[in-house]
Amino acid sequence: MVETLVIDHTQLNISPNDKIRQYRHITLKNNQLQCLLISDPSTDKSAACCDVHVGSMLDPVLAPGLAHFLEHMLFMGTEKYPDENAYQAYLSSHGGASNAYTDQENTVYYFDVQPDYFEGALDIFASFFTCPSFNVSSTNREMKAVDSENSKNLQSDMWRSYQLFKSLAKPDHPFSFFSTGNIQTLQELPENSGVNVRELLLEYYNNYYSSNIMKLCVYGKEDLDTLQNWVIEKFSLIPDRNVTIPSFPSDPYGPEQLSKLVHMIPIRDTKSLEISFLLPSTSHLYRSKPSKYLSHLIGHESEGSILAALKSKGLANSLSASTSNNCKDFSLLDITIELSDEGTSHIDDVISCVFAYIGILKREGAKEWIAKEIKDINDLSYKFLEKSQPTDYVTRLANSMQLYEPIDTIQSTYTVLDIDISNISVLVDRLEPNNCIILYKNKQVITSKKEHWYGTDYEDYRFTNEQIDQWNSSLQGDNIEWLNLLGLPKPNPFIPNEFTIRSEIESKSDTKNTIGLL
Repeated sequence: MVETLVIDHTQLNISPNDKIRQYRHITLKNNQLQCLLISDPSTDKSAACCDVHVGSMLDPVLAPGLAHFLEHMLFMGTEKYPDENAYQAYLSSHGGASNAYTDQENTVYYFDVQPDYFEGALDIFASFFTCPSFNVSSTNREMKAVDSENSKNLQSDMWRSYQLFKSLAKPDHPFSFFSTGNIQTLQELPENSGVNVRELLLEYYNNYYSSNIMKLCVYGKEDLDTLQNWVIEKFSLIPDRNVTIPSFPSDPYGPEQLSKLVHMIPIRDTKSLEISFLLPSTSHLYRSKPSKYLSHLIGHESEGSILAALKSKGLANSLSASTSNNCKDFSLLDITIELSDEGTSHIDDVISCVFAYIGILKREGAKEWIAKEIKDINDLSYKFLEKSQPTDYVTRLANSMQLYEPIDTIQSTYTVLDIDISNISVLVDRLEPNNCIILYKNKQVITSKKEHWYGTDYEDYRFTNEQIDQWNSSLQGDNIEWLNLLGLPKPNPFIPNEFTIRSEIESKSDTKNTIGLL
């Protein structure tokens, strides 16, 4: 019998609104696999997700897209279920579906199915990680499937701008690599170098697909003991190769790559600015999530916000701010501004507004009351958290298991645990003109370059001395025109903090007393 380390339901900080589901976190001692079990007797779908903490940044130089190709190949039969269509046929015949995706540092597999057929689906799913076939006969066909997927993305502005941004990184940094893969990278490039791509695939799998860096989330109608027995039976055979989660250089962009304005011709008729700042990773600061403070204030839409100021001059229609690529070793803060037609004629001034606001954040310093508001708003959402689709839920939680301690996984997925403003200034200090890349999308821009993988038309320019002086002046508070329109939001008096249900008698009594005082 495989021994397990158990953290039970009472230790896991569950939402008060989550009254039906039961939770248990287990670690299989024989291979260090961590699994979050969720029992929901009312569910009409069962689901599971496995997050493997390796991704495209580990692609070999001779086979860009190999991690994504491996993701495809795992679906093509196993030693226990050799039929290539066994998994998909089983799911589709029982009201289920599956998918997977490859990210920079993670590869994620998930499925759902009708509850009565969950154990069978789970058994096939587990065999991906215990006895995959990697059939020679499937290799060329799945290469074509990857190539077809890439072809579908070629006309997507999201994929085109993302790869363009990656291609501007240091050429020797793994973040700059082409991660989707196509026939050229998975067949022609390896063959021309005398390399067998299937051997590379097996080497990648055997080196990195290890139970100690996998996180599993299982959601079914069965009780927790039954789910636990299934996991032990089916997943304890995954080999523990004692893999150390890979690290990468923390500077994908250096001085030569930063301080650039990039003009890009989009497929759709969009006009936007995307300002991306290189930041240190904050994944280890999950209890206080300092980057959330920045995205909250920069993305605010009230009086005094960047968007309100830009709208008052007719320069922008919308603005969003978020942290992206929050990898183990670096992250990015992205500010996306949808420009008005007038805004396209005042690009430098729009950017000045952003830096004028950042200057206010620098001079004002981090405010504990703002951090508390952010926490209170998130706590409120968590207190009344509604059920989501099982596949969405298990995928989100499996992702979170790679970032958070087991007892914090569920709550930290949705909330800020601690009010701690001590790390915010470290991030604000990085919001400088010399630490960003600005992407300007407009069909009317003039370009002379093409990005290699997507053929995106673009031109990149180093910031001029005049631009740097203008933006630094705004940062220092010298741009009075913008400064008069900007400021921190006022405290929100409408965030509730009392949820006691009062009796009808008390309510009537209060009403009478109130009327009597008028």
